[in-house]
Amino acid sequence: MKILFHLILIVGSYSLSTENKEENHDGSSNVSTVLNEILNRESLVRLSMVQKMQTLMLGAVEAKQRDETLKENLENIEKEIKAIKDAHEKYREENQKVQENLRNDIRQLQEIQAGAIDDLKNIYWNFSLIVNETSKSEQDAQLQKIQPQLQSGKQFRYQNTDIV
Repeated sequence: MKILFHLILIVGSYSLSTENKEENHDGSSNVSTVLNEILNRESLVRLSMVQKMQTLMLGAVEAKQRDETLKENLENIEKEIKAIKDAHEKYREENQKVQENLRNDIRQLQEIQAGAIDDLKNIYWNFSLIVNETSKSEQDAQLQKIQPQLQSGKQFRYQNTDIV
């Protein structure tokens, strides 16, 4: 669009300058055409400067808008990073608590297991003693039954009993 505008201005000034050259070439006419050309060129320069200033102003406004947008994006990203860091810290703390609870549960289970093993050993030992005492008392009872027969010299029949 700028190029088209500049082209129109250049063509317009060229046509004015050629028209002026075709007129009489007397001294006052020459001065007036020179002045007209200077005024036309000055107008073109001013118009070009105004266009360039407008372009610069628009560029500055766009740059300011981009800057604002980038600042907002940066703030949003910083907020997201902070939220992620906070969540990470929260999860890390929860993880540490869960690990500590698991360690405590494992210790408790190991203590319970050790106690159960000791209890089972005691139960087995007591059961063994009871079995031994029971079998001894059964043997004593059988011995007492056959002892009178032994003393009298009679034959006896031994009954096979299962001893546990």
